[in-house]
Amino acid sequence: MWGFESPLSHFMTESRYSRQTVLHHIGEEGQSRLEAATVAVVGLGATGGAAAELLARIGIGTLILIDRDVVEESTLPRQTLFNNQDSTTSASKAEAAAQSLQATGLNQSFIAKAADLNHSNAKSLLRDAELIIDGTDNFHTRYLLNDYSIAQNIPWLYMGAVGTWGITGLVVPPGPCLRCTWPLPPQTGQAATCSTAGIIASASTAIAALGVTEAVKWILKKDEDLLKGFAHIDIWSHEHRSLTATKDPACPCCVDHELPWLNGDNTDSEAETLCGGDSVQIPVLSGPINLERLAARLNPQCKPTKQGDTLRFETRNCEIVIFEDGRALIRGTRDPALAKSILAETIGV
Repeated sequence: MWGFESPLSHFMTESRYSRQTVLHHIGEEGQSRLEAATVAVVGLGATGGAAAELLARIGIGTLILIDRDVVEESTLPRQTLFNNQDSTTSASKAEAAAQSLQATGLNQSFIAKAADLNHSNAKSLLRDAELIIDGTDNFHTRYLLNDYSIAQNIPWLYMGAVGTWGITGLVVPPGPCLRCTWPLPPQTGQAATCSTAGIIASASTAIAALGVTEAVKWILKKDEDLLKGFAHIDIWSHEHRSLTATKDPACPCCVDHELPWLNGDNTDSEAETLCGGDSVQIPVLSGPINLERLAARLNPQCKPTKQGDTLRFETRNCEIVIFEDGRALIRGTRDPALAKSILAETIGV
């Protein structure tokens, strides 16, 4: 966690946010609400990272920053929280984001969680959040967040951007929820990703700006001003559309309280090619892992190095990153079969 308080904090805070407090939508009372809020951002890529920075600069008091990935050079053109050094050292996105935000923060806490959010750890990672921001790159996690939102009565902000367009909308329990509009996620390979369709940085930034504005409205208790559904924009064609969300009386989630993603019935434990870089993630072992003991077992030619809560080594022109929570990230390939083969021959799983 990063955070500190200056003796001049009251004066500095008033001065820093003076342009916001003069805005009649926020005011002094609204600014106090923002500074007292605790928000979790799940996924710190282009969209989630832009949202985290906006939330920090607006003055959100506590940001819980959750990401499973490390910084790569290919992410730098659109993921503004990170720099060349983060890429060179393959820094954890969560840790790098927290350090970046602290550089401009004031009396704020930035809590880094280098973890892969799933049904088994969602409650522990998100328990202190009063609002959840989706910056993820996969639908499995989004439907997990939707289940968690309904189960815990906590709103979450859906955000997604690819190519030149994006969608965002706030889901507020008791609904309508995401499944009222989209009952099931698209099948694997059907939805466009930034790896298949590309992305321009301004698209993710635009969606983050729209989404954060909805989040701020909710924190300020401006329910009457909230978008009643989802906003779709294409920054290239200047197309803007709104999709009104209505509660499905037969919704399995917010009506019948069936929560298969949260309960672990719909698991996603296979090798997964990550969006935004040449990396494959594989859930390897049940954590926590003794990284020192694992490093001692590796061939010295692999150049094993412990860095923070990760163990890194090299083989077959790939870099392997083992996390304490049991995940393995194989960088330098998009082939799950090759990634599994590398792990089998190096650590025997």
